[in-house]
Amino acid sequence: MTAAPPEPAQGGVASISSCVYNLTNTIIGSGVLALPAAFATCGSALGSGLLLVFALFSAHGLHLLSLSAQIVDGDKASFRAVASAAAPRFATFVDLAVIIKCFGVACSYLIVVGDSLPIVAQRALPDVPFAARREPWILFAALVVTPLALKKKLDNLRLVSAASLLCCAGIALLVVSEMFASDRDAETSYVVADFRTLKNLPIFVFGFTCHQNIFAVNNELRDPTRRRLDLVVVGAVSLALAFYLIIANAGYATFGASIHSDVLTNYAAAPAIALARVAVALEVTSAIPLQLHPSRECIKSLLQRDAPAADYSLIDGESPSRRRSSSQGDDDPPEAPRDVEHISITLAFLAGALAIALSVRSLGKVLSLVGATGSTTISYILPGGIYWRVGPAGPKRYLAAGQFFLGCVIMPAALTFVFLK
Repeated sequence: MTAAPPEPAQGGVASISSCVYNLTNTIIGSGVLALPAAFATCGSALGSGLLLVFALFSAHGLHLLSLSAQIVDGDKASFRAVASAAAPRFATFVDLAVIIKCFGVACSYLIVVGDSLPIVAQRALPDVPFAARREPWILFAALVVTPLALKKKLDNLRLVSAASLLCCAGIALLVVSEMFASDRDAETSYVVADFRTLKNLPIFVFGFTCHQNIFAVNNELRDPTRRRLDLVVVGAVSLALAFYLIIANAGYATFGASIHSDVLTNYAAAPAIALARVAVALEVTSAIPLQLHPSRECIKSLLQRDAPAADYSLIDGESPSRRRSSSQGDDDPPEAPRDVEHISITLAFLAGALAIALSVRSLGKVLSLVGATGSTTISYILPGGIYWRVGPAGPKRYLAAGQFFLGCVIMPAALTFVFLK
């Protein structure tokens, strides 16, 4: 009797903690500094409630995408794979949505570096003529991040993401300590509901977007069972929610309705505030590779669109399996053409982001439009729509449909608020 072939290796090498660090760092950006001002337009209780509600929606979307990745039986989970199984005609649109959204965010992060570090350098290095200019710092950030951006696995970024989260913890500690040290009698409210509340709603809606990296987590996580994937999702969203609640509530409690859109500008110049600005710059710089990674995969997908289509077949949703090569290691096999493509796409992405960041001081309404369309598509419309098409019959499909229709409501509403600002 012929012996049965050995089972293929399942999953990658990343631990749950590694995936949590990377997903959380994808979620948290410079927008955390705008949350205290957003609380001033809705009140601490309503603001906290909105953060919790949209954290739950985000976690549900991540859960649906991770399930869809396991239901689609392919060699490697990706937006292209699940979109091709769910709605092949829209697969190219999905790739473009991810690329545009992530590219816009990467540009904004370089702009944040250009806004933050000159303020610190002007005081710390008054005799250096170029220290107060934004261009050298943006260029420096792009050069520093290039080796990280060339990494092929998210797991290679785990230590950088962990260090970035320590920077966030430092910012949270600063804001809380200033709250206790402050002798201000800030005017605060628990609930505020007016037109300003609606205009600032997108800050809460899009505050937990990291769905572009859930497929890399799915591919790299060691023993990627549903329970372990759900632990990653819950851990990342909960950690981001904790940072948001602490910084938003403490900043709002300190300054009340008079708070600025960037909470750090409310504090008097001090070494601690300078360190906080450096921490913000480090945090957003470390997050650029996390935006580049999914964009690069989608660009590769578009470049290969004329190649023979992969056989994306659906399997029983209760017993997912994926074919994987037992020789899969930390990085892809060393193939010269693919390496050239990988490097070329990475450098082109960074060069484009650098050119835009050096040319403009604020992407303003353009980034708001990208967020309203790209973030809604990635976080709400795609998770719900894809799972509705590929998931097994049951209550979860109707919850997925609800996520889809919620996204269809959020997108026009968010676009309306963008033009009303």
